[in-house]
Amino acid sequence: MGGLSGTGLDVNSLVSQLMAAERAPIMQRFSSQESVVTTRLSAFSTLKSAVSAISGSLTNLSSSSVLAGRIATSADPTVYRASATGEASLASHSVTVSNLAVAQKLASPEYAQGSSYVPSSSPGSLTFTQNGVSFSIADTQGKTLAELRDAINAAPDNTGVTASIMNTGGGARLILAADQTGLANAITVTGTSNINQFANDITELIPAEDASAVIDGIPITSSSNTLTGIIDGVTITLLKESATPVGMTVSYDAVGAKDKITKLVTDYNNFVDTAKKLRSYDTSSRAAGPLIGDSGLRNLEAALRREITAVTPSAPAGMDSILALGFKFGNDGKLSVNETVLADKLATNLDKVTQIFSATDGVAARLKAIVDPQIASDGLLAVKTNTLNDRKRTIQASKEAAEARLAVIEKRYRAQFVALDRMLAEMQGTSSYVSKLSAQP
Repeated sequence: MGGLSGTGLDVNSLVSQLMAAERAPIMQRFSSQESVVTTRLSAFSTLKSAVSAISGSLTNLSSSSVLAGRIATSADPTVYRASATGEASLASHSVTVSNLAVAQKLASPEYAQGSSYVPSSSPGSLTFTQNGVSFSIADTQGKTLAELRDAINAAPDNTGVTASIMNTGGGARLILAADQTGLANAITVTGTSNINQFANDITELIPAEDASAVIDGIPITSSSNTLTGIIDGVTITLLKESATPVGMTVSYDAVGAKDKITKLVTDYNNFVDTAKKLRSYDTSSRAAGPLIGDSGLRNLEAALRREITAVTPSAPAGMDSILALGFKFGNDGKLSVNETVLADKLATNLDKVTQIFSATDGVAARLKAIVDPQIASDGLLAVKTNTLNDRKRTIQASKEAAEARLAVIEKRYRAQFVALDRMLAEMQGTSSYVSKLSAQP
């Protein structure tokens, strides 16, 4: 069956079995090597994610203005909203919203022909001006209202005008709306040649208005309903006019500060869990973690544990370590925090708490000096990852070379069995001939 010369020798089956026996141990070795490399690559990726999370938390703690944040609270958030940055001073203010800023809206007359109406069949142009800056639709000849709308919206130098068509039942009107509020963004439309009449017929539907408010007794005007720079570090968004003053308080954002600090605890504990898993060993199953025995991981764990609770030399005695804020290590190597103690320290000693973390010799600076070199594009984890990727490519190249060698061996086996099959066929033929001669009388 499958013999090339009718001997019944199954050459294909014999070659396949021999090659399977040749290939199995070789490919298993490569598969084992690839598995080790892939597992370690995944481990370093997991470790980098855990370390990167710590670095992100430290960034939020490294600036005194970020940690000692401010929160601005409006007594009536339906009248205005307020937010504050760390530059804002702790204070109280009053805001009276006299007028909201409004964006201008213009409209052409109603045309019974609808959006297909052509304002001018002669050459001409339309120019739109806002705050001294203009853009033009140079070729308006034969353009319908719909085509003018599209040309205005697509103009590359459009200064902030959005055109639309309003179908009124008796026809259509071209609507022009300023994208921004305020008098400075009011639209002036002019035309040349016959389309000038179309421009002149455009009327105002909604006039542009500036916002006006009285903040701490001082009148303020703005083209926008978002007021910035009036009070340092405070942004006020006007929402509704008010006849009477509405109070505002700028205070420490103690909740935000606590969240940033406890986020570091969460990320550190996640790193502890990750490291423990990566270097673990299960005595019952004898399964080892992919980074068991890795000196870099051991050194990183030790450095972080040492520095996270170390003293900040520039901070005052008694308030120079996170241990003074209610932190402690558990038997499992994780950090925990007494939130009551932390909240009290934030309420009574925010400046000192900030110093523990954000001083040049503080927790954030010390820990970032440890973690950032690990996760940098040319850092320690990147070097290890690149080495493993090089190893993976080397294994693949060796695997391809082995496949080429196996192909040569398979060719040799096939040639040998084909020759054997032919030889057997010849021997069978000779034997049959001899038998016939012997049988003759």
